[in-house]
Amino acid sequence: MGQLVPAALPQAAFVPGLERELETLEQLKRRLPATLSVFHGVHWSRAWTYGTAFGEADFIVVNGAGRCLVIEQKTGSLEEGKDGLQKRYDGKAKSVGSQLHRTLDALRDKFKAQSGHQIELDYLLYLPDYRVRDLCGAGLDQNRIVDGRNAVRLCERIIELLGETDATPHGGRVLRFFEQSLDLVPDIHSRVGLSERCYTRAVGGLADIVGAISARPLRLAVRGTAGCGKSLVAIRAFRAAEAAGKRPLLLCFNRDLKEKMKVAAGQTGGVVETFHGAIDRVLKDTGRPLAHEAGGVDWNRAVDQVLEGEIPDSWRFDTVIVDEGQDFTPAWREMLDLFGADTGDCLWLDDPDQAIQYGTSPDSEAWPRGGWTGFRAKSNFRTPASIARFLQRLLPGFEFLNANPLPGLGVGITEVPGKSEVSAAVGRVSSELMKKGFAREQIVALSLRGQQSATLGQCERAGSQTIARFTGNYDMFGNQLWTNGHLRFDTIRRYKGQQDAAVIVTDVEMPDEEERRGEWERLLFAALTRATERLELVVTRGSKASRLLHDAW
Repeated sequence: MGQLVPAALPQAAFVPGLERELETLEQLKRRLPATLSVFHGVHWSRAWTYGTAFGEADFIVVNGAGRCLVIEQKTGSLEEGKDGLQKRYDGKAKSVGSQLHRTLDALRDKFKAQSGHQIELDYLLYLPDYRVRDLCGAGLDQNRIVDGRNAVRLCERIIELLGETDATPHGGRVLRFFEQSLDLVPDIHSRVGLSERCYTRAVGGLADIVGAISARPLRLAVRGTAGCGKSLVAIRAFRAAEAAGKRPLLLCFNRDLKEKMKVAAGQTGGVVETFHGAIDRVLKDTGRPLAHEAGGVDWNRAVDQVLEGEIPDSWRFDTVIVDEGQDFTPAWREMLDLFGADTGDCLWLDDPDQAIQYGTSPDSEAWPRGGWTGFRAKSNFRTPASIARFLQRLLPGFEFLNANPLPGLGVGITEVPGKSEVSAAVGRVSSELMKKGFAREQIVALSLRGQQSATLGQCERAGSQTIARFTGNYDMFGNQLWTNGHLRFDTIRRYKGQQDAAVIVTDVEMPDEEERRGEWERLLFAALTRATERLELVVTRGSKASRLLHDAW
């Protein structure tokens, strides 16, 4: 019987899609000899001058002499082409061979750096559901592929390659290296990777349901809570429209979200734009300048300009998709018909609990009515259980189902005497998060206020951390210009629709006016549901917000 390390099997219930790897692990445990050790879920890191690369090996089998066999398992279908075998993840094809060799190179370098010795590594690609058509063109040694033709011979092939050897000092050195594999990268990386995989797989269910609706023309309004997968639904719908030969328009509210969705959608003939961006482009294409006033652009007047004029054919679409529709005013909703929503397919996604843009409210009349099919999605797959429980105690009026089975790393509250101490406190919290294993790019600091009034809005540093924030300016291509810094800072109004592993929330003080309490709660709900692992709050000691947060903690 093979020796499993760790001895305990992971729970499939906590990782959707893990069942097939568990089946393989059980097979290795039953059919391999006791002289072979089987390490599973081995995480690795490799430092470069520009950063650190991370990865994971499904299984590593080690014999007594320290010879290792890295096994990469790919279930389901694959693609074969000029670049060899590829596996598609969320619409993007990735080279299986490159992934394998990246793991082998990283493990060799890590072992050499830690022990001063060489490690002998071999590999097997295990494809239980797939038969490789062109073994020579797969980009890998055909003798190192176990596919659907001979999947039952996996253990036999492992024994052939490794043999049964007696233990040697070098073998002990290799075993100790992999036994300490939890230290190859911080456990945070393992947690974050698991959280991302779990979330991506879970929210795909909503996208599958929406994609299966065949009404034509489609008039579907999805009202979904934070973390249910609305943005993925929008991206999938955009891709499906393009694949069907249609020309889609995807509209959202904030620019940051648009840029990320634009990349994810991989647009060809369609358009991904913010609502304000669409107005600007329509008016430019029709030779009508934007209406300006002393404070900047008069967007209400700009909307009227579009409604009063002709829409060029270049701005008529077969499919119109609206993400974050709760931030759209009734006048904006009317304008959608000009883009083609009156005749083509239209998908509307919103969440009234996150109506936080100026001038919007949860009971906005922009919600489509008459002839539309409504769909409610109440499951939050993003927020881990420890943060979700805190959120439900803090804001009981915000109903959602906690559908994330992972525990997360909970909530932290840091109190400061006053506003002047906030930046230093944020710096300390950020440094502590990095000590625990979070990478800089996995941490973001958010404010419930606007950019100009936010405590960190004009700061250059937060303690020892330099701040990267939007300057308010753009380059000649329309890209946002940011300050050079390590700790990302943004406002929740700009950041909504995005997420990070660790989120630090600032400026959480409650307003004195009772009529603004609802807006404050919606801002807080939107901010707290951005974290996928750890949530930190910085609050003034003795304030109403501090008492409320501690009561829910």
